[in-house]
Amino acid sequence: MKLEISNMIKLPKDKIKSLNYQNYIYTKLGKYEEFVHNFWFDKDYYYFPRNINKFLKNWKGEELEFFYNTISKQVKNKITLSPDFKLRDYQEKAVNQILENFKNNKNDVLLLANTGAGKSYLTSYIITKLQKRTLILTDMTMLSEQMYNEISLNTNADVQIVNGKSTEVKDVNIVTYQLLNKNPKLIEMFKNEIGLIIADEIQNTGAESVKTIVQQFSAKYRLGLSATPTRSDGLTEVIYDVYPYIVKAKGISIPVELHFVKEMEIMLNPMNYRKNLYETIETEFIPTIDIMVDKLVDKLGKSIMIAVDNKEIQKKLKEKYKKYGVAILNSQTSPKERQQILKDYEDEKIKILLGYKVLNKGISIPRMEVLINLFAATTKENLEQLIGRLMRTHPKKEKAVFVDFAWGLNMYRQFNVKTETYQKLYREEKIKAVKNYSHRKYRELLKSI
Repeated sequence: MKLEISNMIKLPKDKIKSLNYQNYIYTKLGKYEEFVHNFWFDKDYYYFPRNINKFLKNWKGEELEFFYNTISKQVKNKITLSPDFKLRDYQEKAVNQILENFKNNKNDVLLLANTGAGKSYLTSYIITKLQKRTLILTDMTMLSEQMYNEISLNTNADVQIVNGKSTEVKDVNIVTYQLLNKNPKLIEMFKNEIGLIIADEIQNTGAESVKTIVQQFSAKYRLGLSATPTRSDGLTEVIYDVYPYIVKAKGISIPVELHFVKEMEIMLNPMNYRKNLYETIETEFIPTIDIMVDKLVDKLGKSIMIAVDNKEIQKKLKEKYKKYGVAILNSQTSPKERQQILKDYEDEKIKILLGYKVLNKGISIPRMEVLINLFAATTKENLEQLIGRLMRTHPKKEKAVFVDFAWGLNMYRQFNVKTETYQKLYREEKIKAVKNYSHRKYRELLKSI
């Protein structure tokens, strides 16, 4: 029997009994467990992910033959690389593996590359080699801007950041998942025009977005980019359904030293959690941050970031540390302001950045030397992303320090998640040392520097 592969594998409805389709149903973890299935159907067909090996493993019927009916639109104008573009050895090895997969009809590839490996840089090379009209999906406007700058710098491609008013398909198009979710007309505009679809930072994107948006496109080639392709909601397998072929790239990174500071005596009232949370930050931790700023910024000249999500506390800290040069990066920061802030941080006119959500994504801030995490509860994926912000190389940076204050509502679960994550990162050599302190001992240590 012949089966068509376009955006998904197309199975006639009368053949569904020959497929163990239960293996495409997953349990989503959260406050309440729910079932998520990675297939859909209409009156004639079922549609399953383009993971042929998994499909055959669950197939119990007659012999199958697959044929492709995908889109492979060429660019209008040939894309070339900038004269000074050069891959490092590990990057060249990774892109050659990706292209070899594509050559052998293994068209759905996941690039696993640690922070600082240059995933955006590699993207420019892949686009140039394939010469296909490209759609790049990001999870954040800031990442769209970052990708736009990278591709514009490295190639001569006709590239655009898509907005709600866009009416034209260019050779390289960059758009957020959120915008596509809200604008089905944009999906229709791109659907039959894209030969390569690239999904950036897929670990941060809801599994629903990966399976519904990416799998609507019949692009011949799909490339997922990720440093940490796991999900705490139990839906990691959805990523591997969509991207079954794995290529790894281990780049050059800065060694990170972890200071795990535990405050066992602070337990917050669940009935007034948010209010208690920010009162506690102000009364218990800001005095410690004062000492750190004095020692690290004033005396040692370090460039730091304080991860805190509350805008009121961000404003208070900005006023408190203004003499050192301080700026806030949050959802209210305009693209123009953000670019200037990052430039001033690189030039050391600004020594302290304040923010939180921007750190959960693939934002590049190579100058950062110390990251202080005041956000109490977080997932394994977020912890890896936070530490990843520090791993990027910079000429003036020999090592980096991640200071994680652990405290809050669910202490036992939080410690377990963090301890397990840090042990994993230590085994993977992403952090070089883990030092445990009580809050009191850590404050005494800082005073002695």
